Amino acid sequence: MDHVLVKKIFKKWAVQETWHTGHPLDDRRFHRSLAELIKEYNNEIGISFVKEVLEEMIEEFHPTLNEAFREEKLLRFALRMEAISSYLEDAQGI
Repeated sequence: MDHVLVKKIFKKWAVQETWHTGHPLDDRRFHRSLAELIKEYNNEIGISFVKEVLEEMIEEFHPTLNEAFREEKLLRFALRMEAISSYLEDAQGI
């Protein structure tokens, strides 16, 4: 996976001060970013790699956020990415 491309895809979501709030607009930005990533890589995404890139981005864009808070929120987003990706993989034949 291309580090630069992942950053480009998720930037609209990650730069928002409210990225972690669960606000419908933030969720929409996250889901649209994930959809673009899945489409780009035909759902062959490395969740750990993407999480590492997102960690870099959130630290860069929001350096004053508590590290434990950032890690907790990013873990939840990684789990969400994994669930969506797994669902799409399983539902492919439906």
